[in-house]
Amino acid sequence: MKKRLGCFHAHHSNIEHIEKALKPYNIELIHFVDPGLDRIKMDSNFTDEVAQKKIKDTLEWISNCHVDAILITCTFFTANIEQDRLSSSIPIIKIDDPLFHSICEKDEPQILVFTNPNTVEGTMNQLINFATKQKKTFKLNLIS
Repeated sequence: MKKRLGCFHAHHSNIEHIEKALKPYNIELIHFVDPGLDRIKMDSNFTDEVAQKKIKDTLEWISNCHVDAILITCTFFTANIEQDRLSSSIPIIKIDDPLFHSICEKDEPQILVFTNPNTVEGTMNQLINFATKQKKTFKLNLIS
């Protein structure tokens, strides 16, 4: 039986990239898109707690949609999830974790190119946290 991967996106444009990347694998992709969180970030009453609750609720909803794992493709979403607060027991894969692992395994400086300047801070914070937890170091050149 095919495994089902729930893909949690902030924008519909990510679907095509994930479909292409995972096409060789025998998995069913079920896409969930929530562009609303990005749109309300500028609201005066928007807080980290609001984002975390919305992301938590959505991840729990996705986990009840008969998926075997969840892939989060949005850096903003991954930066704002508190995995220890999720009641779901299914695996949650953050899109950046394989990249962070690869960066931390290299001795030479890596180049990161950002197409969206709004994701630089969140991604870098996550990379630093990842490296700290793994007791690794890294060297980077950033282009945004």
